[in-house]
Amino acid sequence: KASSTMTTFPPMPLLPITSPSTISACRELPLRPSDIFICSYPKSGTTWTQHIVLTLLLADRKYKIADLTSCGNSDAGNTGDDLAYNHVSDYAPFFEIDAHWQSSPSTNSTKVLADSVRENHDRLGRRVFNTHLRWDMLPKRREVDGSTPQNDDKEGYDADNTGPSDDNDSHIHKQR
Repeated sequence: KASSTMTTFPPMPLLPITSPSTISACRELPLRPSDIFICSYPKSGTTWTQHIVLTLLLADRKYKIADLTSCGNSDAGNTGDDLAYNHVSDYAPFFEIDAHWQSSPSTNSTKVLADSVRENHDRLGRRVFNTHLRWDMLPKRREVDGSTPQNDDKEGYDADNTGPSDDNDSHIHKQR
């Protein structure tokens, strides 16, 4: 019997590389003000959107460093060239797959972001994820002072002219 405090979600088909414990960890991740989630239907241009977002973030980082350098700040660091990647998912990983989560060092029952994901996010200076999860499955609590999660009622929504039926058609054709 489920606890009365537990939220029950309508069924959603999950990828075979996703487990219920990872979905729970996704819902519980404390959000940061700088977090970016690229949310889309499968086969609707997710990787393309990841490239756009990462290109903008890298350009912003490069110009900020250039501004600091031009102001005579010798500690401004490099131009962002250290952020080369093999695939855009190195910096904007798929949020809900098991491989991007690991057991917490303090308790084996809680999952945290994998070290490789955290390291790349630290290098980028913010966390970026892509996901196909529904809104009700995404985290809603934000970090306060770097640690204590609180509920956050803010939502952002971005849409294009395609809808679920267009994306579903694309997904069906890919599976054939």
